[in-house]
Amino acid sequence: MDKHITDIDGNKYNTIQIGNQLWMSENLRVTRFKDGQLIPVIEDDQEWDKAGVEKSPAVCVFQNKPANGKIYGSLYNWPTVIDARGLAPEGWHIPSESEWKELEKFLGNRDAGTKLKFTDGWYRKKNGTNESGFNGLPGGERSWNGCCDSDDLKRFATWYSSDIDKIAGVTLKWDERFLIYSSMTAGGMGHYIRCVKNK
Repeated sequence: MDKHITDIDGNKYNTIQIGNQLWMSENLRVTRFKDGQLIPVIEDDQEWDKAGVEKSPAVCVFQNKPANGKIYGSLYNWPTVIDARGLAPEGWHIPSESEWKELEKFLGNRDAGTKLKFTDGWYRKKNGTNESGFNGLPGGERSWNGCCDSDDLKRFATWYSSDIDKIAGVTLKWDERFLIYSSMTAGGMGHYIRCVKNK
């Protein structure tokens, strides 16, 4: 079983077996597609918005602070997620909504969020047990117009799923014990990515 995996940038990630799935236990930080081409790093709010409108790939870290990137990983827009060049390390992929639901079911559905949340860092100390080993951290998001609201940090984190028929996200919130599934209309939103190993 893989204990660690490495992306094209040389970033190493811990992994965790949860049920029949092997997950990364950290958020993706890669800045290149699998063919080696760079994903544009966009810090300016207007340029981030423009990338979403034009359906162009973009990556950043929360509030453009490298320290946040080291803790929470990188934020990607939807065009990056569905780009044919691919983001996930070899042998891994961005999970579909059904794979997220398999994870949720294994962890007991309504209490799954508590088991996915890390044991520290959540708003008002609404921390989880992290008994899954998933290490879910509250890293916020980047909105379609480029803003990173400081109030979002510590309150929630949203990960993309790979379903190409909709822009789909899976969210952990500080005040909920379960996962929240949503369909988003703005492809310019910046969210995190977890990967799961191919079966």
